[in-house]
Amino acid sequence: MSTASFVMNFFDKTDVSQWAPKKVIEHYRKNISQDDPLAKILYCIKVDLETIVKHDPSELRRCKAQSIIDSWKAWANSVKESEKVDRAQRSLDHAETVDKLLQVQHHLRATEKAAAQLDIIQDGLLATSRKRVLDSEVISKSDDNNNPFLVRSDNTGKNYRVAADKAKVAGTEEGSEGDSNLEELDDELELCDSDIKDEGVKQLKEACIEAKKRDAHQEPIWWRVIDLRPNSSWQPLPPWLETMRKMAEERMEVQISDMTERFIIVLSQLPLQDLEDIARDYKIIGSQGVLKRLSDKRIPVQPSSMDRLEALLTGDTSSSMLPSSCVDAEFKSINPASSEIIWILDCLSDMYFNTKRGIPQRTNTERDIDIYYSKILFNAVEDVVDIHYGEMCSRTSRERRQGAVDGTKDDEGSKLDWLFSRHDLGPHYYWGQEFGIVENAGPKCDNKAKVAGDSIKTVKNLRDMLLSIRKKFPAAGMSSTLDKSYKSLVLPGLIVSSWGYQVFGVTPIDNGWFALAKMDEFSLPITMRELRKVLKCCQAMLKIRELLKRNTEIMRLVMDAMDEEKYVPAKSIKEDECRTPAKKKRQKDLKPSST
Repeated sequence: MSTASFVMNFFDKTDVSQWAPKKVIEHYRKNISQDDPLAKILYCIKVDLETIVKHDPSELRRCKAQSIIDSWKAWANSVKESEKVDRAQRSLDHAETVDKLLQVQHHLRATEKAAAQLDIIQDGLLATSRKRVLDSEVISKSDDNNNPFLVRSDNTGKNYRVAADKAKVAGTEEGSEGDSNLEELDDELELCDSDIKDEGVKQLKEACIEAKKRDAHQEPIWWRVIDLRPNSSWQPLPPWLETMRKMAEERMEVQISDMTERFIIVLSQLPLQDLEDIARDYKIIGSQGVLKRLSDKRIPVQPSSMDRLEALLTGDTSSSMLPSSCVDAEFKSINPASSEIIWILDCLSDMYFNTKRGIPQRTNTERDIDIYYSKILFNAVEDVVDIHYGEMCSRTSRERRQGAVDGTKDDEGSKLDWLFSRHDLGPHYYWGQEFGIVENAGPKCDNKAKVAGDSIKTVKNLRDMLLSIRKKFPAAGMSSTLDKSYKSLVLPGLIVSSWGYQVFGVTPIDNGWFALAKMDEFSLPITMRELRKVLKCCQAMLKIRELLKRNTEIMRLVMDAMDEEKYVPAKSIKEDECRTPAKKKRQKDLKPSST
């Protein structure tokens, strides 16, 4: 049956007032092909409308067809917007259905496990009751004068009764063990409950659909990422989001070693001139020479800013502005061969000479900052992850784009400035398993548009990395320990803009949602007076190092546990999601040519 016959059947039997875009699209999809792309359907409709204009005997239908053709762009855009909203709703419904099925499956397994545990407990209680009956029979028989237990001394009888009491206590402990098993089972079921309440899920779905309608792909909610940073659109946070923010920040809390923390504190208490001398001479005397030089000093404790402010307000600057005491640093416990101590001194020395050469005051490119500063900072994690830099293509981003509804096998992934990965934890990926990224927005100050674009690019790529990691885990509910391990992952992202660094993390929440929270921020020293900023940079990078170390250790243990327990990785669920919409081209003003 030809396309023309379908068209004539629809337009002949349908009143002109009912030629709505949605009805026309539904008719074509139903009678031609459900799999044809929307662009092909629209092309067929336009061709058929032109046929009606030329050959249809009804003037009313010809005029209506001509009016649609005249406003074809607006008519087609309305169809596309409707398709976007429907696709977004289907995506959310699909994810929600899958989550419900997984939860039902988990509850069934938990019920079976509870039934098995109850059977064990009942068997134990039955055995205990039988033992008590036998003991009571023995004790009742011992009342007979001919019973050897009564002929013996009271000690023996007492010992026998103690043995019976021990049996009773054992039965009680067995029962309490059964109760503890039930409590453990209740805890396990509680762990699989959603971290997002029903009210929150509804608000998130509405916000996601609204973003789809507005074509706001520059907002994290488009990618099912909840922005919990201080400047997000959710501020002020409702109580359920405030709880989520605290949970996400708790996952991001990591501690550096006591030795390294103490060394940074000691350096921060040094007078600026002494700090400059150490930075200048470190390449000559080495880390051991630095520690020896510091051990020969009594390092003053500088008063805090609050103490100095209070002294200024009270007018008592004679004593409060001076060092209040001295610190006898325990340098014997600091290992000069520690890689972290050596890296801190390397950063201090290199940034000292960069500042002395005037690099911050000259004109720099994006790559200048990468070479002279970022490379120095990122050396902190080079023994934890593999570092790649130079516009490499993210394989997890490529997977998302190629697996999208409108994706093709030729689609490429995002081009990243820096990538943190581990080849041994993801040998099937070209760059290994990806764990974090860095984007450089360039040396221009207050480049808000570039920073915003790089930020959303970083967020969605971190989300893609978490989705790729999820494929290494079994289906949700198979193991509460593995589920908790996945949710404890936090992937760091850094945005470099001019001389400042912003650090944030993305972590899984529930039901395909992710949380985005701020971790830290720091800036590079521009003048010698700001040399102490190097210590803040080092402290922030060491925390990122610990976070990456924890992530890689979790993944290594998870992969070992998967092999030992014979778990099967979950099949990847294809989300009903589109690629990132193309950026709108900026139309330059056409200047009239001078004649």
